[in-house]
Amino acid sequence: MQGKFRKFKLFQAREDSLVDSLGITMLINLDHLVSVKPINVPTSDGVVKAYWLRLSNGKKYKATEIPEELAEMLDSEMMNLTELGGEMENQADFH
Repeated sequence: MQGKFRKFKLFQAREDSLVDSLGITMLINLDHLVSVKPINVPTSDGVVKAYWLRLSNGKKYKATEIPEELAEMLDSEMMNLTELGGEMENQADFH
């Protein structure tokens, strides 16, 4: 049954109770995952790094934890964008 199912830790319905120890673990089939977007969610305890998930059936979720392979893909993409941004800023200084 494992197939392409991966564990995601989702926020509970009450957003004012966003604490690392809280959340619902859900298995999601990666074939039905349309997009994953890194977001920052403000809470009474500060800002929590999270992810906005969209599935093929139109449902949306906020997750505090996503599978490592997805997090690595996002982290490497963000590093590439940061490097490109730095290069573009440096090039602008020379013109």
